[in-house]
Amino acid sequence: MMGKKWCTALAILLMPAIGVALAWCAAALWFDGPSTGWLSGALAVGFPAGCLALLVRLRPLRRAMIAALLAVIACVAWWLQIPPRNDEASCV
Repeated sequence: MMGKKWCTALAILLMPAIGVALAWCAAALWFDGPSTGWLSGALAVGFPAGCLALLVRLRPLRRAMIAALLAVIACVAWWLQIPPRNDEASCV
């Protein structure tokens, strides 16, 4: 089993990847979220803020990272369900 130092080092190495994933989810919610601008913006800000709150408040850190990962997976699954379109309205 890994020691506490190894778990801490692994968590520190995974934090940038979690940050990139949360930024991607925020962008996906902003661009492909609801057509209402304020709701799309609220989701784009609220999703990463909620995940960061999980990472700060939930202990142990391993459990918080798993919860954030599950939220990112849910966002990616939602995004993959959006049908692609190739019209001029999507290019503007």
